[in-house]
Amino acid sequence: MASIYDFEAQQIGGQSVPLSQFRGKPMLIVNTASACGFTPQFAGLEELHRRYGERGLVVLGFPCNQFGAQDPGSNEEIASFCQVNYGVSFPMMAKVDVNGAQAHPLYRWLTAEAPGMLGSKAIKWNFTKFLVGKDGRVLKRYAPQDAPEKLAKDVEAALAGEAVGVAVRLRAHHDLQGSRAHSQVVVSGAARTATPHALATKAASSTSTQCRTGSPVPLCRCWMQPMFADRIPCGCSAARCPSLRSRSVCAISGCSTE
Repeated sequence: MASIYDFEAQQIGGQSVPLSQFRGKPMLIVNTASACGFTPQFAGLEELHRRYGERGLVVLGFPCNQFGAQDPGSNEEIASFCQVNYGVSFPMMAKVDVNGAQAHPLYRWLTAEAPGMLGSKAIKWNFTKFLVGKDGRVLKRYAPQDAPEKLAKDVEAALAGEAVGVAVRLRAHHDLQGSRAHSQVVVSGAARTATPHALATKAASSTSTQCRTGSPVPLCRCWMQPMFADRIPCGCSAARCPSLRSRSVCAISGCSTE
């Protein structure tokens, strides 16, 4: 079985970096972009690097242009942007794909080791984060909106070699009599509860949904996929989702936050 130490990456300057050189150190691996709403997270990542780097934390940034074409520049331009605007001093790697046939082998491994909610492996947006423990095993996967400063406790646990708790946004539970099953989804602090039958019925009604990009969406993934982790409704950007309009999530499957 492959481990993270079997992979190499190319630094943004062109040098080859075997990840085995970080053996025994926790790693925080992030796919980044220079023109994304989450781009200011560079500052938080840099703060984690400065705060915990001397204790062993390794922050690795992997630029990626697969989400909204929000990192179109060359490696040199990206490196300059990160340093000038955010004072980034943690290692930035060369631009990679994180999904699809050309995905970097490291990302194929990461997404297999730590799928998203309900088993979805694909990275949904920029600034998805993976925390890897001292033993080279993935401890936790974080959504783009999980701010770096909120990871501090998990980073400290990883540095101490302790287990890291799992953040759960989708919780299924049964009552004591087993008469009803519910799925409760938490979105931006608000909860909606529905029976699985109702959710399935509403989700099934979206089978003809099509994004304005022209890409068909066989099934609105608002509750079935980690949309509540990554905030990317229906697999497209919020601005392009025809069912989104002014809502926070796709209304077709009945889980908008209006």
